[in-house]
Amino acid sequence: MSSDNKGTVELDRELVAKLLTHSHDELTRLRRNRIFNYFLKGGLFIGFFVLAYFIGGSNYKQGDKNEPHIAFVEIYGPIMSGQLADADRLIPALHNAFLNPLSKAVALRINSPGGSPVHAGRLYQEINILKEKYPEKKVFAVIEDLGASAAYYIASAADEIYVDQASMVGSIGVITSSFGYSKVMESVGIERRVLTAGTNKALLDPYLPSDAKVQTYWKGMLNEIHKQFITAVTEGRGDRLNTEYPELFSGLVWTGAKSVEIGLADDLGSLQSVSRDTIGKVNIVNYTPSPDWLKKLASQTTAQLTAIRYEALTPTLF
Repeated sequence: MSSDNKGTVELDRELVAKLLTHSHDELTRLRRNRIFNYFLKGGLFIGFFVLAYFIGGSNYKQGDKNEPHIAFVEIYGPIMSGQLADADRLIPALHNAFLNPLSKAVALRINSPGGSPVHAGRLYQEINILKEKYPEKKVFAVIEDLGASAAYYIASAADEIYVDQASMVGSIGVITSSFGYSKVMESVGIERRVLTAGTNKALLDPYLPSDAKVQTYWKGMLNEIHKQFITAVTEGRGDRLNTEYPELFSGLVWTGAKSVEIGLADDLGSLQSVSRDTIGKVNIVNYTPSPDWLKKLASQTTAQLTAIRYEALTPTLF
């Protein structure tokens, strides 16, 4: 009887171990898929941008820089180092757009899911500085398919925001994410050994048990960044923003039509309509620097690897 019971217990433990191992393998597979998606999305974005730039962008090449025009800068894709929407790449372009006396207004052409709060904050502040320096020039934000999180952070610095009725706008929130493997490792007899100099150096290590104190600290930091985001939006939008609207700052995304209703945007419009309304004709000139594609591909790879490495520890506005 005892041997039978013992055999049953051993079998159950083996079954549990297999199930936990399978769970670990599944989590690993999901993480690998996530990593693959970084590269896939990056590749698709580059391909799309190349096609748009060399094929579909012909309409924007017709702008005449030597006549009164609307100067626009593109904020496309992830907003972070090494990407097309890197603040170090776009800030000089914004300066050039304001500097030309024939640019009668500056537009931000936005199609981005968000990204770094640091890069968004830098662009937001620089736009406000340029607005003070060139008070005669209005700044318009034109959101195309997507203007979310860090992208909307930047857009809120504009004097007016225009959207398509089907645009996706908002996502005023902050996120950081990871996995937890400690219980799976314990079930299969794997011990995590980490040596640190500094009590919190292994902060949010996915292979160590969750620490309530660390979770509280990290949530507090995310809340602080969220407050900075909310302050930027409320200052930028002013009385136009319906701050009483439920879940306005909860991270939800709204359609362009709804965003106008709740004050996140001013009206439906496009670069062409902004140009017609401002200078009486369509003359829009792209001040975004053309990317060096060899350098871009190299920096894209570096940025993706960096994003993967620090994904668990870097707050983003995605």
